[in-house]
Amino acid sequence: MAQLIYQEWFVNFRFPGHEKAKFVNSELGKIPEGWEVKKVGDILEKVKRRKKVKKQNYESDGTIPVVDQGRDFTGGYTTDIETLYSTPLPIIVFGDHTRVLKYVDFSFACGADGTQLLRANTEKMPVPLFYYALKSIDLSDFACSRHFKFLKEKKVLVPDRQTSGSFERVVNPMRDQIKCLLNRNNNLRRTRDLLLPKLISGELDVSDLDITMQEQET
Repeated sequence: MAQLIYQEWFVNFRFPGHEKAKFVNSELGKIPEGWEVKKVGDILEKVKRRKKVKKQNYESDGTIPVVDQGRDFTGGYTTDIETLYSTPLPIIVFGDHTRVLKYVDFSFACGADGTQLLRANTEKMPVPLFYYALKSIDLSDFACSRHFKFLKEKKVLVPDRQTSGSFERVVNPMRDQIKCLLNRNNNLRRTRDLLLPKLISGELDVSDLDITMQEQET
């Protein structure tokens, strides 16, 4: 839903108040007056890095989730406090090899293989807006092992502060719901990873459990 709102506001230009907006020429075509076209690399904020966690050091359980460039939102866990990234949040994690983008609004450790931490250096591009702007960029034509250098050359539309603030207020409740679902999924995965080996080895016996399957009504 949030991606659709981005498409409607910043691609189709049907944002709140668009009826009265004046449009001007730009290198991307007609855009609302007061908006700008910027290279991604020109609006990147330098993010202070922490110690990264190597793949071979991932743990199946721990106090700090590891966010890497894999398809799963978290790749594992660590207990190494020196790897903890906690501010500023939220932050965008970009997979240099996989092109995977992740919006992270909780403390975490960063996977060592090909991850970049991204934020914009302007209040006109808050993290939720920057995230969906980056998601709209197609990097599939670049057949190489590293994509960050190409991402920095891409251009995005930077709206005025009023419009970007409105987008943030609309999307933030949706991001909160997504966070809750991710937490549930992570808890289920941790429970599965904990119980499955015990079930396979016979350490955990469920033969005495009274499990009744209710017939589905036809």
